[in-house]
Amino acid sequence: MKAVEKFKAWARSASLTHRTSDDRAGAADQDRPAKQRLSEPGDSVAPTRSEEYPKPGWSSRPSSASGNPGPKTGSSHASKVPPKFHSKTTAMDSKDFFVDYGEANRYTIKEVIGKGSYGVVCSATDNYTGETVAIKKINNVFDHVSDATRILREIKLLRLLRHPDIVEIKHIMLPPSAREFKDIYVVFELMETDLHQVIKANDDLTPEHYQFFLYQLLRGLKYIHTAEVFHRDLKPKNILANSDCKLKICDFGLARPAFNDMPTTVFWTDYVATRWYRAPELCGSFFAKYTPAIDIWSIGCIFAEVLLGKPLFAGRNVVHQLELITDLLGSPSAEVIAKVNASLETGWAEGSREALCSPRK
Repeated sequence: MKAVEKFKAWARSASLTHRTSDDRAGAADQDRPAKQRLSEPGDSVAPTRSEEYPKPGWSSRPSSASGNPGPKTGSSHASKVPPKFHSKTTAMDSKDFFVDYGEANRYTIKEVIGKGSYGVVCSATDNYTGETVAIKKINNVFDHVSDATRILREIKLLRLLRHPDIVEIKHIMLPPSAREFKDIYVVFELMETDLHQVIKANDDLTPEHYQFFLYQLLRGLKYIHTAEVFHRDLKPKNILANSDCKLKICDFGLARPAFNDMPTTVFWTDYVATRWYRAPELCGSFFAKYTPAIDIWSIGCIFAEVLLGKPLFAGRNVVHQLELITDLLGSPSAEVIAKVNASLETGWAEGSREALCSPRK
């Protein structure tokens, strides 16, 4: 329960409203590499709005006129992304969505655009700015410490990671009292669909689209890795899209900061990315020293799916996943296998000792 109490104390005291769009001016300054280290979810001190955010490079949108990949404005191929691909939109009254939340009068709920085990997502209008936003309601978030930790991690990272290719978190709605703090309402910028729906709906994407999609994904990933963060769950459903072909990376619930001073072998579960997009070094081993390669592998699988219209490695289980990978790429050399075996032996020894000393909950 300690993590839950920390989360409640932090959320009540922190002002999570993002800076205005004027504060995001000067994109050319993003060439400076990030030096700021991101804190773990258990930290009691929340970052403030005045902190310096990581600003890695090449942030300008590509233009066909300058030779960079990007659909030309006004061209017949510039809007291949479907304008609406929410499963079923349902009207919802604000009173049904907000349960006695003090800030509920700021937003007018329009419709439900998504549901899941976590809760519900609605589109809404910000009555203060007139902007259309997406509000994600997470139900009973404090029932499980793991859920609370994941939500806290995503909020803290998205407050720090400001980039055109990463979804923007705009506001966190706070409850009127600590006793009524059961659900969380997170306000995001509204996107029209996701890359999974784009792949399903379009079989006539042009090379120009492929280049522009990959450009945005790699640019956003470069920014994330420059901030020393691993996303760990990149897949088409976690890439949001608009009808102007704009892509944004979302869902940082499984993301982790990369600390250089951690032990060689870290007791982190390998069950992170969805199996079809999981790097081979994360298959079949519970001990792994993460590197940026795990996210780069996922981007490669996503891009292959965009080209093929279907997943590249649709494994039924971990063993089948590795079989599909080796069928396409070939078996690893004896030298690589020897390194893997040595790493696993060291990992089991160090990881087991670490687990016995400080078991994870």
